[in-house]
Amino acid sequence: MKRIMLLLAFAVLMTVQVAGQEYVRPTLAQLEDKIEEYNQKMIAAVEQERYADAVEALTELNTLLDYHLESDPDHWQSYRWHFDYVRGYNYYNIACYESLGGNIPQALDAFEKAYEYGYYGYRWALEDSDLEAVREEPRFRETIEKMRGKGDYLALLQRSGPYLTEDTTGYPAFQYEPATAGRLHNVRRYLGLDTVAVGGSETERIIALMSHIHNIIPHDGSHRAYCENTAIDLYNYSKANGGRGINCRQLAIVLNECYLSMGFPSRYVTCFPENIHDNDCHVICSVWSNELGKWLWMDPSFNAYVTDENGELLGIAEVRERMRDGRPYSLNEDANHNNNTPQTKEQYLDEYMAKNLYWLQVPVRSALGVESPYFRRDTKYIGLVPEGYINPEYVGENFLNTSDAEYF
Repeated sequence: MKRIMLLLAFAVLMTVQVAGQEYVRPTLAQLEDKIEEYNQKMIAAVEQERYADAVEALTELNTLLDYHLESDPDHWQSYRWHFDYVRGYNYYNIACYESLGGNIPQALDAFEKAYEYGYYGYRWALEDSDLEAVREEPRFRETIEKMRGKGDYLALLQRSGPYLTEDTTGYPAFQYEPATAGRLHNVRRYLGLDTVAVGGSETERIIALMSHIHNIIPHDGSHRAYCENTAIDLYNYSKANGGRGINCRQLAIVLNECYLSMGFPSRYVTCFPENIHDNDCHVICSVWSNELGKWLWMDPSFNAYVTDENGELLGIAEVRERMRDGRPYSLNEDANHNNNTPQTKEQYLDEYMAKNLYWLQVPVRSALGVESPYFRRDTKYIGLVPEGYINPEYVGENFLNTSDAEYF
């Protein structure tokens, strides 16, 4: 089962007339809070195995989203893909809970609706024990085959175009703010990083820093912290709000600034799916190891890193190519979500990250506050895309794309 996520642009509070009645359009924060309210109802019900109550909570949430779409279609039409994404996940979870409750026809109905709304988690659905009661049903097998065509993300990655050697003359050189910068020194001091990354090899210190951030700031994929996007501000936001989690992008920003403050060249990498309408992406860190002479995969959201068959740490590009050509790769045994839910290679890498490694994007300049309004100075981004691929949303003055992996 997967928790829902909703990533929406800002909406303003507005009253409009709908069939003679006033409809008050919620702000982003209000809508997120309402979604989280239903999400918590679902989680509480599942923990007590009250599956009918979990179904009721998710059904009410879908009804709420339908209401907004129907009440103010001119405004919400541009967000329909986001709404469908959430509803697809909701219906998938409804299918799980109906299956666990022994309601086979209802589970199959919900599973079909999940696919109709764009849930394509083929490998996860194939292995999810919650769906064991319906797995041999003809309707399930028919839908899972449809899902396979769009959601076998490893196969999709393997079919993607190659990288090429291109002329990148005129493309900017990547920059990394030095640890000697006073504001990075403040990060190092404020977060007490000298007591974290002490002793051991370079790679052990890199992992220790990642695990430290994972442990002190929870991850919540559905919540964006409303504060400056800097390590200290994000840390203080979490603490001031009772340890509330922040999304993967902001968590990677925290870790990235910690690495920079300790003298490690680092950048946060947005990992995107092929489907331009899939608003679920993931952001992790890529940090340079002088010991190994390469970039390393570090994900603070899941305390995750990846190794080869010899136990050597791998970078994002190496993992992606191993997924494409079938060479082995492994997830660290203590990978987890919020020190609560263990992660497996199949779930985290073969399903979730295989989807989100279709193309990559990084800021040209890696420094404190590059996405914070107070510090921001026309941030530019470079995308690494397979040959022939383009996402029209990321084209323009501040977005350059290349298929040259060596430059990237």
